[in-house]
Formats: sequence, C-alpha cells, structure tokens
Amino acid sequence: DVGYGGAGCEQCPAGAHKASVGSALCSDCEVGAHQPTPGASACEQCEPGRFQPQAGASRCEECPAGTFINTSGASACLACPAEHSASPAGSTSVADCECAPGFTGGGGELVCVECGPGTFKPDAGPGACERCTRRPLGAQYKTREAGPETEDACLWECAAGYVLDPAVGSMGQCAEASRVSFTTALYGITLAVFEAEYREAWLSGVAGAAQGQRR
Repeated sequence: DVGYGGAGCEQCPAGAHKASVGSALCSDCEVGAHQPTPGASACEQCEPGRFQPQAGASRCEECPAGTFINTSGASACLACPAEHSASPAGSTSVADCECAPGFTGGGGELVCVECGPGTFKPDAGPGACERCTRRPLGAQYKTREAGPETEDACLWECAAGYVLDPAVGSMGQCAEASRVSFTTALYGITLAVFEAEYREAWLSGVAGAAQGQRR
C-alpha cells in the first residue's frame, strides 16, 4: 500500500514517504520538505519562515533571528539586507527586518545608521534616536563603536578648556581648567591627560587633600 515499502511492507518512518503501491522502498523527504507522520504517501514543503537543509527530516526549522524566507520549500533562510538590522525568529518577509537598537533607518531600501554622539535608541525599528540628557555643564558626548541602546551608554568627557572637578570627583562634573589649576599644580599633573582608569582614585585623594586644607 502507499506509505509502506520493501518486501515486508513496512511502514515508512517519519521523514520518508511512498506514493505508489508495490514493494518499492520508502524515499526520504527532499531538502526543504518534511513529514512528521509515519506511513505517509507524500512529504510536505516547509512553510514560509521555516527551512530544512537536510533530506529525510521529520520537521522544518524556524528561520533564526536576523533572517527570513518568503517562499515554501526553502533549504535556507535569507539574511536581513542591512548591516545592524534584525528580524524575529520565523520571519516571512524582508519587511520584518528592522534596524537594531542603537541604529535608526527604514523605508524601501533598509539602511541602518548608528545613533550619533549624544543620542541613543532602546528599541528595534525605524524610530528616531533619542537625545541624551545627563551631560553635565562643560562636557561633550563621546562617539562609540556601536550604537548606544540606553541612556546609560551616553558617555561624555570634559570639553576643551574643562577638566574633571576635584571638588566633585569621580566623573561627576567638569569645571574650567583655570579654576582647578592650583590643585593640579600641587600634584604636578594635568587631569585632562591622566589615564581614565586612575582618575576616580586620584580625584578622591585630591578632594580629600583639598578638604583637609580648608580645615
């Protein structure tokens, strides 16, 4: 009978089929197809959003995030066309591809642009980058290698003519360089060129020393 093969008329396993009567062997499902049920007479093509690169499969795989497929019977999914774009798992159309968090853009030809200094974007999609609001007076925003996704990623540094204020310490505020020159002169070092990883500890010491001088 159909769905059974071989001299012993054994039921075709999942991932295989047999469409004709007789003693012929069961055949594996082709790539891009599957059959979850034993004893089947035909295989089923993978639906859009799913694929199968192997023959003899009992199920199709979901397209991973960042890919899509809009046709049936696919052996592979297509990557979203733009760098820094993404799509949910199981996507069926290029329209499902959106700019990732930290990048903005959209339209007919998907082009994703990194959020610039002083902006961030927490969600995927074509929305605009939001403006950072935590920069202190006398500071400017830094650029980043990857688009900032949260306001916590809006990094800043003291602008030209400003240095970290020892009275505040630990990257808290910038002050005009002339106002803190007496402190830097005391230690023979310039805050603007001091290594970033040592600033916090050094500034804490400077603030303590300045406080002691006031007593």
